[in-house]
Amino acid sequence: MFGGLGSRQQGITNFAQYKQWCNRYKELLRSSRALTKELEEQETALLRQKPSRDILRQLQDVMRMKLRLVGEIKSYQQGIDLLQESIMRREPWQQMRAWDKGLPPIRDSSKISGA
Repeated sequence: MFGGLGSRQQGITNFAQYKQWCNRYKELLRSSRALTKELEEQETALLRQKPSRDILRQLQDVMRMKLRLVGEIKSYQQGIDLLQESIMRREPWQQMRAWDKGLPPIRDSSKISGA
């Protein structure tokens, strides 16, 4: 009734994916801080220049890069949330494993009330 070996293997796979996504997310956040700072410096420098079509085009490029970065971060956050839900449905005991590995806590969204 509890799923047998196949279900357990799926839970382990989900946890491995969760660990991978968390590590990639941490790396993305680290690199995004430097990139964000660089983009903000470019934006400030462009805003100080005399307005022209070329400056406007460059500002648009900077804004697109910032939006792309935010989109990528949100995409990872959503992926991690989906993996957390999957893990909590199949194997709630993985919560302790996440803590042991220094990963963000796995939330059980079915127990979250309010929103």
